[in-house]
Amino acid sequence: MRRSIYYRPEYQRIIVYDIKEPFKRLISGLGQSSVNPLRLIRLAREIIALYRAVGRLPEPTVENVGHPNSVILCRIRDYWFSSARLPYLMRPMRRAVDAVIIIYDTDFYRSFIDVWAREIRASPWRAMGPLQPDPQFWEEGERPYSEPLRLTESDCGRYLIASRYGPEDSAEARQLLSV
Repeated sequence: MRRSIYYRPEYQRIIVYDIKEPFKRLISGLGQSSVNPLRLIRLAREIIALYRAVGRLPEPTVENVGHPNSVILCRIRDYWFSSARLPYLMRPMRRAVDAVIIIYDTDFYRSFIDVWAREIRASPWRAMGPLQPDPQFWEEGERPYSEPLRLTESDCGRYLIASRYGPEDSAEARQLLSV
């Protein structure tokens, strides 16, 4: 595994003091039950600080991240942002995704994301319907890892998930379709 550029001392300072610390304060503040206007202003300040700090780091790319899963996240991010049509949300969403990729690339928190990915793969996660995401907000781009999902409506109103399951998964596919 190659070394990520985010291990450089100048980037580590930003990650530790300007991203992780405000993020911890933000999460802690969101967990409090009282609604205090002053507290809300402090939380907004933390969000702005996080946004600016991520902007001071180089954008994660396939070339500058080190962990193999970070490369996958970069490719999925590029696909998603080339397909999504939400102009007013693109910049803040991209910064948030970049922050996740950078943290994944450099920190032990990656194991939490790996647990989510593992459990999603093991679960009977339902595929999208035929008109999702909404064509008004999505224009399909070039997918980084698979063929586009082919969905056809069955007689009983369920969707056959042909391209997601191979022959070794046929029992699991039948079980999902019988639900």
